[in-house]
Amino acid sequence: MSVRRVTDGAPYGIISDDVSETIDVAGSYDAVAEEYGKRYRSELSGKPLDRALLGALAEMTPPGTLLDLGCGTGEVALHLHRLGRQVLGIDLSPRMIEVASRLCPGPDYRVGSMLNLDLEDASMGGAIAFYSIIHLGADDISIAFGEVRRVLVPDGLALIAFHTGDHILHLDEWLGRQVDLDFHFHEPSKIEQLLQRAGLEVESTLRRQPGRGEVQTERHYALARRPAVTLRPATAADRPYLRSLHHRCYRRWVEETWGWDAADQDRRFAEAWTTDGRSVVELRGEPVGVLTTSRRGDHLYVDDIEVHPDHQGRGIGSWLLRRLLRDADEVGIPTRLQVLRNNPARRLYERLGFTIDGSTDTHYQMQRPASL
Repeated sequence: MSVRRVTDGAPYGIISDDVSETIDVAGSYDAVAEEYGKRYRSELSGKPLDRALLGALAEMTPPGTLLDLGCGTGEVALHLHRLGRQVLGIDLSPRMIEVASRLCPGPDYRVGSMLNLDLEDASMGGAIAFYSIIHLGADDISIAFGEVRRVLVPDGLALIAFHTGDHILHLDEWLGRQVDLDFHFHEPSKIEQLLQRAGLEVESTLRRQPGRGEVQTERHYALARRPAVTLRPATAADRPYLRSLHHRCYRRWVEETWGWDAADQDRRFAEAWTTDGRSVVELRGEPVGVLTTSRRGDHLYVDDIEVHPDHQGRGIGSWLLRRLLRDADEVGIPTRLQVLRNNPARRLYERLGFTIDGSTDTHYQMQRPASL
């Protein structure tokens, strides 16, 4: 990644090779806060696509406060407030927060860092980072996205906007003031990967070219959700629930194949019971299923995947498998499983790329190669 120093106050100006090793983001924004507020107070009025995306976010997120990360002087926060949402704006710069409170009243504003949010877990309905990751490198972005995931409620959405590229621009002067700022440009694929690693599922992306009067950089938008479905390691305390779940999920197919013997099924469950590789599937904090996997030689094996009948047909099984396959693809290994011949789950596996590569009188063996 290249680093370039800009000395004339514009993002594309005279460039030299000398770059400061210490960057003062909060102090730099304190210095430009008044002029920044005057210049960019009405910026959204000329950006209909940005307004549309913010409107979609306001409409699609669950009830609760929307968190505006790096809120600056409050333009985005005020727009969301006028759409009827409660908004909390957070910024590193105390002066930016002062200007925001004066010029864009309505939302709540606080000084804070997106790398260490002073907020309760699952306390925000949605989050916005409109070009505010521009001062963060990849390592810090990972931390910030982890914090976003932590404070979002299940099903909560995050809208991330950023300038695309693979370089850094350094400003010594901006808006007539001396500053010390690095502007990071990011590749969309890397940002989407960091979102996924933080536990945020990317649902939509959009790329646009700069408009008239804008800095001539390509913009990218990513809409990501904290899943309502989560996984946690199984414990010994989960055993009674998982035994009951196993019987509910498999009785019909076992009964058609061999006949149902409850005592025999209890014995088989007890013999196979272990917490190794077993995760409890939760929907908004309540158990609804189980996923058990193991690494066998050169492949990942799905030993068991069960979703309670009351929650089947909601895409939970598909979400679990897609997440599992994505992880297998990252390390370049195939995934295998077996399914009873009479179990309609086979159709889901086939839609996800599994094919039959073996069979017995009662089961199909299926494999899905790594997608590199």
